[in-house]
Amino acid sequence: MAERVLVAVDGTKASNMALEIACALADSYQANLGLLCVIEPNMVSDDFIKGALIEGVLQKPSYHNWYHSAMGYVTGSGIEEEAQRSDYVAQLSTYAAENIVAAAEAYSKKSAAKVVKTFVRSGNVADEILFVAKENGVDVIVMGHDQRGRLEALIEGSVADHVVREAACPCLVYCQPKQD
Repeated sequence: MAERVLVAVDGTKASNMALEIACALADSYQANLGLLCVIEPNMVSDDFIKGALIEGVLQKPSYHNWYHSAMGYVTGSGIEEEAQRSDYVAQLSTYAAENIVAAAEAYSKKSAAKVVKTFVRSGNVADEILFVAKENGVDVIVMGHDQRGRLEALIEGSVADHVVREAACPCLVYCQPKQD
């Protein structure tokens, strides 16, 4: 029986399906649901931003204004210093993560989860998922996985692979079909 379900969300199609699955588990077991979005310091992945834009948690004009001014492309308003640029990207990441979690929380309200708890963390994605799961006595971790090429997965590794290998509880991974 699952009393505590943790789902990692990042706004991608795969994580949205994982959220649906986690909500269904919470419904079935009347479990507590944890929603976790992890941002890696100074890294805003294309998938993270695309997911946030697709789900409407980031508005395209706002994102483009932030991105271009952070990269120094907007005349007179560019951020020139690397430290300022890094801080700006960190703020954008946090904003996107908070909005992704808020959208997931709104979706989860439709479920019968007893308690919905949200987490926004910064650090290595796999390590943070494992830490939050352990810290909160999670019974099952649910996450999405976008299929990539073998070489890319070999070089970069996979968050899902790492979590599944290291987790002290069962993991359910939804694999998003590869887009041709």
